[in-house]
Amino acid sequence: MRPLKITLEGFSAYRKKVEVDLEGVEYFSLSGPTGSGKSSLIDAMVFALYGRVPRLGGGTVAPIISTASEQARVSLDFAVGEECYTVARLVQRTKSGGANTTEARLEHGDQVVASGAGDVTEAVSELLRLSFEDFTRTVVLPQGEFARFLTAPPGERQQLLRGLLGLDVYGTVRALARSKESVAHSQAQDARSRLDALDLPDEEGRLVALKRSKEIDELAGSIPDEEEALARITAEATSYRGQLEHLETAKQRLLDLAAPPKLETLGEHIYEVRQELDALEDRRELLKKQRLEYEELLAELPSLEKLIRLQTTKDRLDDVEAKLRAGGSDGLESELESAEAEVARHGSSVDRLRHVLEEARVAHAAHDLASGLSVGDTCPVCNHIVGPDFEKPDVSTLDEARKSLEVGEAELQASRKRVSELSNRLGGAKTEQKALEEKRAELLTDLGGDIEELGSLDATRKSVEQMLEKLDSVTTSLHEIETPIKAKRREFEDLAEEQRSLGNRLMSRREALADLEPTPSESEDPIVQWKELLGWRDRKVTEVDSLTETLRIELASLVDDLEKARSSITAKLQRLEIPSDGQYTVAVVRAQEQALNLVERHKTLEEESEDLAKRVDQANHVGKVAGALSQHLKADGFERWLMVGAISNLVEGANALLAQLSDEGYSLAADANGSFDVIDHRNANESRPISTLSGGETFLVSLALALSLAETLSGSGGTGLDAIILDEGFGTLDDELLEVVASVLEDLAGRGLMVGIITHVKELAALASVRFRVSKEPDGSKVELVVA
Repeated sequence: MRPLKITLEGFSAYRKKVEVDLEGVEYFSLSGPTGSGKSSLIDAMVFALYGRVPRLGGGTVAPIISTASEQARVSLDFAVGEECYTVARLVQRTKSGGANTTEARLEHGDQVVASGAGDVTEAVSELLRLSFEDFTRTVVLPQGEFARFLTAPPGERQQLLRGLLGLDVYGTVRALARSKESVAHSQAQDARSRLDALDLPDEEGRLVALKRSKEIDELAGSIPDEEEALARITAEATSYRGQLEHLETAKQRLLDLAAPPKLETLGEHIYEVRQELDALEDRRELLKKQRLEYEELLAELPSLEKLIRLQTTKDRLDDVEAKLRAGGSDGLESELESAEAEVARHGSSVDRLRHVLEEARVAHAAHDLASGLSVGDTCPVCNHIVGPDFEKPDVSTLDEARKSLEVGEAELQASRKRVSELSNRLGGAKTEQKALEEKRAELLTDLGGDIEELGSLDATRKSVEQMLEKLDSVTTSLHEIETPIKAKRREFEDLAEEQRSLGNRLMSRREALADLEPTPSESEDPIVQWKELLGWRDRKVTEVDSLTETLRIELASLVDDLEKARSSITAKLQRLEIPSDGQYTVAVVRAQEQALNLVERHKTLEEESEDLAKRVDQANHVGKVAGALSQHLKADGFERWLMVGAISNLVEGANALLAQLSDEGYSLAADANGSFDVIDHRNANESRPISTLSGGETFLVSLALALSLAETLSGSGGTGLDAIILDEGFGTLDDELLEVVASVLEDLAGRGLMVGIITHVKELAALASVRFRVSKEPDGSKVELVVA
C-alpha cells in the first residue's frame, strides 16, 4: 500500500481544506513546531482507511472535528500494486454533542467498491490484507517502542513484543484466568468466612434488638428539629468566620500594596535627562548651521576637482612651451645644406674618375684583355693557345684608376646617406614642433580665462582645501553626536516608559482593590496618586483591624452556644451507641434502618447459611478450573515458546537489513532468554553487549528490528510493505546521529520503499528530497511544500 494524496477539511487542527500530494514521492518529511498538526495528517490517513484514529482509541470520532466546525471530511488516494483507489469519509456533529460518520465509500476508478462506515473498513482490511492494528504497526510505526525493544531487559522486551505482535491475547487469557481464580478464591473465602461468622441469635437477642429499634424510632422524631437549630447557629458562625477571613484577606491585600521603587526620584531624573537631551540637540543644531555656512561658502568657490584639473592643464602647458623653446630645425637645415653640397662635390669627383678610368681602359684595352689569360687558355682575339713563354702585361695604371673610382663612389654613397638621415630628422623635427604647437593651442583653449579669474591657483586651492577640512570636521562631529543623542533619547524614553508603567501599575493596584473602595484622586500626577493611595491604605488597615476585633468577640459567643447544642445531641446518640460524623439526623436514620435490618436479618439468617454453603462449593470449582488454565499459559511455558520463535524470526530479518545498512559490519544474536548481543564482524566477530553500541548504531539496529517486525507482520497479513512512516521523537538526536538517520532513510527510499518522517527537527527534515512544512495559523493549520 502506497499513499498518493491526502485531502482533509475540518479535521483536527485543519479547519480549511488541505491537500498533501505524495504521488511519485520516495522520501518526504513533515516538519513543524510541536502541536502544529504533523501527526494529525497521518491520523487523517489512518482514519480514511479504518474510520479510527490511533491516539483516540475505540470508535470515538467527535474529537477529530475541528473546533467551531460542524463536520470533518477526509479522503485518501492510494495504490495497491498497480491499482489506484480512493477512500473517503465524512463525520458530522450530532445535536447531543457527539458525532457520526455519515458518509463513507471506497472507489476504484469509477466503480464504488463499498459504502457505509463498517463496509468500507471491512473492504479496506480485505484489500490491504492488514487490520487496523497491523497497519499501525507496519506502515505507521509507533513512537519510541523499538529502541526500548532493543535495550530493554528480557522481561520488558517480552512484554513489548507481546503487544507489538498481538500476543497479548495469551497474556490476557492468562490474566483473566488468574483473575478468575483469584476472584473465585476470594468469593469462596468470603462465603466461608460469612458462613463461619453466622451466629443465629436466641430469644433474648431478638428481644434486645426489638427494644433498641423502638428507642431509636422515638429519637428519630425529635433529632431533626435539634439539628436544624444547630445548623442555624453553625451557619451564623460560618458567616462570621467568612467575614473574618474576608477581612484578613483584605488586610493582607492592603499590606501587599507597597510603594514602587524610584517613586520619589523618578520625576527629577526625567527632568535632568530632558535637559541633557535638549543640550545635545542644541549642539547638533549649531553644528548643522555651521555645516550649512561652510557648504554655502564652498558653493561660491570653484570645486577642488576643477582646481586640480586646471593646475594639471597649466603644468602640461608649461611643459609644452619648454619643449617648443628647446626644439627648432634651423641647425638641421644648415647641416642638410652642407651635406647636399658635399654630395654635389663627391658626384663631380666620381664623374671625373669614371672618365679617367674609361680613358685608361681604352689605352690599355689589349693589356686588360691579356691580363686575364693563363698558359693553355685560347686567346679570344686570335684563337691561339697561350704558350709557356707568355708574359702578362703591366696594367697597374688601370687598376689604380679603378680603385680611385671605387673610393670616390663610396664617399658619394656616404654623403648621400647623411643627406637622407638629415632630411628625415628635419621632417620629424618639423612634425613634432607642429604637434607641440597644436597641443599648446589646445591647452590654451582648455584654460580659457579661468586662470585670470582664479588668480593664484595655489592660494585658491588652499582656501578650498581648508574649507573642506572644516566641513569634514563639522560633519564628523554631527555623526559623532548622534550616538549620545540616541543613547540619551533611549534613556529618556525608558524613563518615560517607567513613568507610564508607574501609572499603569497604579491603575492595576486600584482595580485590584476596587472592592475596598479606595478614595479617588483629583491629581493627574501618578506620584501624587500613589502617595494618596498609600495613605488610604494605612487608614483602611486601621479600620479593618477594628472591625475584625468586633467580629471575633461575637464569633466566640456563637461558638460557645454551638458547643452546648452539639453536646446535648451527642449525649443522646451516645446513650444509644449511635456513631455520628456530625450529620446527626442521617446517623439516627441510619441506625434506625440498621436496627430494623437486624430484626429482619434474624429471620433470614438460616436461609443465608444454606446459600453461603452453596457459594463455597461453586467458587472452589471455578477456582480449580481457572488455576489449571493459568498454569498452562505461564510465561515460561507456552508464551515463552512463542516469544523465542518470534525473536528468532525478528533477528533473522533484522540481520538481513543490518548487512546492508552497516555494510556487513555487525549483526544481532539472541539467546534462549531473549537477550541481545552484537556480533562485530570488523573485529574478529567479537560478541559484545548492546550497551556498547553508539547512538548511530543503536538507531540502525532499532530501525532494522522495526522494519523486520513490520515485514513479519506484513508477511503474516499477506501484503507487501510499500511505505513506512516514522513518527519518532528525533528532537533528542545529536548532529552525528541525525546524519546517520538521514543516510539510513535515504537508503530505504533508494530501495523502492516510500519513507516518511514526522519531525520538528529542521536539520533532519531538510535532508528529505520532498519537504512539507506544517504551521499553525489563526484559522487552522496549513501545509506548504518547501522548495529547495
